[in-house]
Amino acid sequence: MDYFSTNIKYLRKTKRFSTKEMGDELGISSGAVSAYENDKNIPSLTVVLKYCEYFNVEIEDIVHKDIYRDKPSVKQHINNINQLSKNLENDKDEVIKNQNMLINILQERLKTFEDKVKTLEEQLKTK
Repeated sequence: MDYFSTNIKYLRKTKRFSTKEMGDELGISSGAVSAYENDKNIPSLTVVLKYCEYFNVEIEDIVHKDIYRDKPSVKQHINNINQLSKNLENDKDEVIKNQNMLINILQERLKTFEDKVKTLEEQLKTK
């Protein structure tokens, strides 16, 4: 379990939880939390999965990645936000384009319908 102990300690601290509060959240004792964080005890798979579920982290990541060092930087977050903003702008443009296309189709159909009604009215007048 390469990084498990340091990762769970880091994740707990991001929540500003004590070991007791963390234990209460996971249904384990504060002593167990401390033992896992200090690499004095190896948790069961059930406990590892509880941590993963609670922090929404993949098991591979919590066990084998240094979450603290691999966390995205502020610059990366800003870049991600900027990219999402561009995507939303492109999506908005695409929606407007599709709306305009649908409006044109509906106008054409309405014109066709009006022409048919006019033709029928003329036929009725001649009879």
